Order: sequence, then structure tokens, then C-alpha cells
Amino acid sequence: MLLLLRANTLLNMTKQNKFVILLVLGVLAVGFVGGGIVHVNHRQSEITNTTTDALLASITPDELVKRSNGAVLGTVTNLKVEKIPSNIRPEKEDIVTNATIKVEKYLYNPEQLTSDEIIVQVVGGVLGDESMSAEGSPSFKIGDRVVIFLRKKDKSQSVYTVYGWAQGKYTVDNNGIVAVGNESIFLRDVFGKEHMTLDEFENSVASIVSKIR
Repeated sequence: MLLLLRANTLLNMTKQNKFVILLVLGVLAVGFVGGGIVHVNHRQSEITNTTTDALLASITPDELVKRSNGAVLGTVTNLKVEKIPSNIRPEKEDIVTNATIKVEKYLYNPEQLTSDEIIVQVVGGVLGDESMSAEGSPSFKIGDRVVIFLRKKDKSQSVYTVYGWAQGKYTVDNNGIVAVGNESIFLRDVFGKEHMTLDEFENSVASIVSKIR
């Protein structure tokens, strides 16, 4: 996987320093299947803009299911933003959003989880006078009904990430259609369709799960 790291530091309106570093990285064990463009904006007199470019590694439905630690259908009930050491930018901190998901159903549950509530962490959010966004990282809104492919962030913790980044999270609308807005692009790339009914999506996952057992 190619990760192109570009940092632009704007010290004032007349001076701009740029540098580009090309790195070759593998897929991280925490479920980082490709990255995205990370924008960090400090809303102060001195503005720092950091941009990280990367490509999401293509993934098949089988890989999405088999390499995840499970898949859930649930509703976003809470969002909490915090800073943590970065997995993308060495010796930096990233702003992340922890989404609380009330589990409606486990679509794939190899670890026999029984909790009716889980925490899913994604890169990006607003904290104080700073904001951060990552292209390729999924986002959540309170009240959304979602399907998520989970990856355990740390065996000692109960926090999950989204396996496959934007390829592993889809919103279900009020008509039971999977993939809203730009999510349809990722659904098409992975499952071959821009939209699926929830029944179709569940059947597709169940078909893959049946091959694993």
C-alpha cells in the first residue's frame, strides 16, 4: 500500500512550507485498510494544515466478513470526541470520535459477543478550537441506523474500529435501503451494487458466513 504523506504548514498568509514524503506501508493489524486525507485545522491566528493522502486498499465481500471481528446492525446513540496518539502521523495526536452503538442484531459474531452496546472509534471530529477530518474514514451521526464491520482495536480494550474504513460502514435509511450518499460508491466497489435492501445485505453476509462455518 502506498501512503503519501504531505504536510503543509501555513505560518502566515505570505509564507508556506511544503514537504512530501512517500512511504510504503502494509495493512495495519488494527484494521487500517488504506487511509485517507487527514485535515487538521487549528482555528487560531497561526494556522496549521496537515494533509495525509492514501488509497483505500480494495477489498472483497468475503475479505470484509472473514477479516473482521464481527458485523452488527445498530443505532448510534452517542458521540464522544477525544485526542489519542496517532497511528497515521508519528509522534502526533489525532482527534477521534467514539460512537456508541446500540446493537439491534449481530450479522456476524465469531466471538460470541452478547453486549447490546459497543463503542466504535473513527478518525476525525471537532474538539475545542481544532477540527480533523480523514478522507476514507467513516463518520457517524446520532440517530443513524448503521451496519458496521468491526475490528478490535486492542485485545485488552472493548473499543472497536471499522474494518475497511469507509468500506466497512453503511447507513440504513428509513426505507431499509443500505448505503446513503457517498457510501453508495464504497458499496458498489465492495458488493457490486450502489444500493441494497437490508434483507439483501444481510443475506449476502449470511451467505459468506455459511462458508466459514
